[in-house]
Amino acid sequence: MRVWVRLLCLAAVVVVFCAPLFAGLGRTDQENDEAIYSYAVESILETGDWLNPRLAPTTDAVFLEKPPLKFWIVALPIRLGLLPDNDFGLRFWDAVFGSLAFLYVFAIGRRMAGWFCGVVALLILYSFDSLIFAHGLRGNNMEAPLMLAYAGAVYHFARWAETDDARGGWRHALAVGLYFFLGFMTKFVAALFLPMVLGAATLELTSARDKALREWRTWVVVLGVVAVLVAPWFIYQMLQPGRGLWAVMLGEHVYKRFNAWLDPNHVKPWYHYFVDLFDQMTAAGTAWVIIAGAVLIHARVLRERWPEGTLTLYWFWLPFVLMSLGTSKLRHYTYPFLPPVALAGGYFMASVANVIDDMAAGRPPAWMSRIAQKIRVDRLVAGGRAALPMMTAAVSLRSGDAIRVLRVVLLVAAIGYLGLAAIALVYPGRLELAGLLIVRHPSVWRPALIAMVLGLLAGHGRSTARIAVPLVLMALLPIAWYRTTLNRVMFEHHPLLTSRNCVQAVQHAELKAGRPVPGVYVYLPSHYYAHPYFFYYRKLGWDRQEGLADEQLMQMLDTPGLQRPIMMPRDQYLAAHAAHDGPTAPLGSLIQVEEIVILMPGPYAKCGI
Repeated sequence: MRVWVRLLCLAAVVVVFCAPLFAGLGRTDQENDEAIYSYAVESILETGDWLNPRLAPTTDAVFLEKPPLKFWIVALPIRLGLLPDNDFGLRFWDAVFGSLAFLYVFAIGRRMAGWFCGVVALLILYSFDSLIFAHGLRGNNMEAPLMLAYAGAVYHFARWAETDDARGGWRHALAVGLYFFLGFMTKFVAALFLPMVLGAATLELTSARDKALREWRTWVVVLGVVAVLVAPWFIYQMLQPGRGLWAVMLGEHVYKRFNAWLDPNHVKPWYHYFVDLFDQMTAAGTAWVIIAGAVLIHARVLRERWPEGTLTLYWFWLPFVLMSLGTSKLRHYTYPFLPPVALAGGYFMASVANVIDDMAAGRPPAWMSRIAQKIRVDRLVAGGRAALPMMTAAVSLRSGDAIRVLRVVLLVAAIGYLGLAAIALVYPGRLELAGLLIVRHPSVWRPALIAMVLGLLAGHGRSTARIAVPLVLMALLPIAWYRTTLNRVMFEHHPLLTSRNCVQAVQHAELKAGRPVPGVYVYLPSHYYAHPYFFYYRKLGWDRQEGLADEQLMQMLDTPGLQRPIMMPRDQYLAAHAAHDGPTAPLGSLIQVEEIVILMPGPYAKCGI
């Protein structure tokens, strides 16, 4: 029975928290960094050169900022025909990695304080809006595999530290090493916090330290396996003349980001990450539960040698403090370290639920027993029992057909009210079907309370409370953020993809008619990021130029045979349009994405949005 309950719980987690990551993956255009990584994948598919993915927006420069493991993982199933070569296929693996990371967070939460802790932690992760939608787990970025690397390694390290089975310990140790390999070959330096977290926890936990000393050979072998897997690509790139692997990977993208900046907009004060995290928690209404849970975890770690709590604290504090010492700060750098924040909130809620469950079972916590002794609660309870002899007898009665039928009816009614509480949690307000009012449930509290009373009368008070209490507690959490996320995953906005397909169709028609088809004229000054535009428009003829005179612009807009799509900053186009007195393409015949416009003159006018 317990196995089925666990499987149903796991299935619910998959449906509620993992499945939304896959919904609508191809409904939005690629983001800036995402387009860089997607082009690297496309370059592998187009050239067949798996060791040298290309750097956007070029056709010959090699991408050396990060190792290429993520590109290989994304490209291989597309090359084999298992996934489509489109935005969905490029993003599919990120949803897979994010889902696995969520399952590991749920598993860690179960180890800390039960299934409710894991569920609340995942719900809190959904309240970090940018984690899902901005450079997050649904885009072809590096954050999803990196989050999986940390969550998987922390979980398996905790399992290794507790197991006495040599074979099981070996498997968990190898899993830690493979997850480090995934993180290291995906985002290089960002994965180096992982051995620091595990090493610091090992030094603090006596049992883990002693076990590591006894099994040092196991970790030497794991380290050797990781080195064998990591070394070939690095050796290959180091042997290539003129590549400058370390100058790019360490010099520009590590040292410079830590001590200076690649973009002055990324420079933030040392406390930026902490303030930004608190602002996100406050906006979602989760600050109080997360802070309360953090206090409980710190207190328990100080009071006892608690492996999961120790790992959770190091998982958060060590990366956040070290990253705060650098100059360049971006929110998505913190994504792999948000799970311990969410676990803190889950731990508090689960602790409250567990206390209530223990009280229902007649096992109040020690501090509550001491308070009860001072105010003589035992006398109040005894008086209450004496005042309700008939109810106590009805609940404890085990014989009689009428009583059994009544108990079944009460239990069914309790289950029904639990269902209403769950509906109220997900869908607050009025529930109508075909214009008829099915139920009106302004809050979770009323049906949950009625369910507990009915369950008590049916002789299943504790079992009912184990479901009703978490529902009531979850009503205090950001359920509305989760509902908003479900709505947003189906949001459709892909002007670059749509216009690219339209321009491609026009070009084919023009070629078929025997007319010239010049490529896209691109005038984007160096401070504009061209990566998404390059990713979608490069196959249409990417003619990037350093300048664009007004007369040249008007010719390409007005003169048949010279008309072509033109990409340029919006403010410069508006200035040129206002200064020109002759006929021009109407302002409606363009695509605007942020500060860039793509002008669509002549036969391309139908591609304007």
